[in-house]
Amino acid sequence: MNERVDLKDVPYLLLDHQVISEAPGYHECRDRYGYKDYRENVVSFKTDRFYVGFARSQAPAPLTVKVEEAEPHLEMNFTFSGGSAIHLHGHRKFELEIGGGQQALFVLPDIKGELTLSSRDALGIHLSPAFIRETFGDELPVLSGFTGDIDNGRPSILGNRSLPISAGMQARLNDLIRCPYTGILKKAYYEAKIVELLTLHIDLVQKSISPAAPAIRLSKDDIGKLYHARELLVQRMDDPCTIIDLSRMVGMNDYKLKLGFRQLFGTTVFAYFSDMRMIKAKNLLAEQDLTVAEVAYSVGYRNPQHFSSAFKRKFGVSPGQMKR
Repeated sequence: MNERVDLKDVPYLLLDHQVISEAPGYHECRDRYGYKDYRENVVSFKTDRFYVGFARSQAPAPLTVKVEEAEPHLEMNFTFSGGSAIHLHGHRKFELEIGGGQQALFVLPDIKGELTLSSRDALGIHLSPAFIRETFGDELPVLSGFTGDIDNGRPSILGNRSLPISAGMQARLNDLIRCPYTGILKKAYYEAKIVELLTLHIDLVQKSISPAAPAIRLSKDDIGKLYHARELLVQRMDDPCTIIDLSRMVGMNDYKLKLGFRQLFGTTVFAYFSDMRMIKAKNLLAEQDLTVAEVAYSVGYRNPQHFSSAFKRKFGVSPGQMKR
């Protein structure tokens, strides 16, 4: 059952607050929130230009919260699992759903409406309203409508919908999560990664509206099968399957699988799989005491030398250098 609460009547309780580090220019903390059986843990890093929050929430049933804030809100949200939905009223009707494996960049001049909370793992990046223009200027046509909405106080979603988290985005998100720095260096590192994520999102939006490739009709069932195919690629990394095998496992012909995958995720099946196996290999080399050969086998390579060559093409250094 979906419960509805109004934050004016029932406060969203801050159960615990711990400062991790702070200094002029940044504030890093760990917070725990809750209402009845709903729980959310957030680790955040805040500066005057951006806020990065890693959130993990647990909810036995969806909780719909009525919210009202007067401050403008510019956010890039990445939802790894679970999902959330925003239904607002005010300047104009605004609805956005972000499911597992999806991300969106949106702006709200104020917040007045309903936010549906459920179990999820997500990373939210809040930016100052001027951040987009200060970073990219006015040269990109794809941004003109979005920055215009920011200037005129209108809610807007870049690309008009949530989009998949690409392999390139996942790599940068992993970098954020595993940031090796503290203090001012962490602030600089975070901002650099935020700009990279914005760049990848803008590129994905441009490709999604490009007339270069004809679109095919994808039903809700088709989209579910394509997301399942993407999950299988990651799950079977140590035992890669062919396109034909993958199409049989998800119940979709190989032609529609290839075209639909590219249309939905902005990349080919092969390119996505290649990127994800390199990202996993990089993380294994950095975090676990494994030989290069063991890492190669764990991401589906039978020949460690072929793995080393592919790794160096991707990252510019050999796996052995990455381990040092």
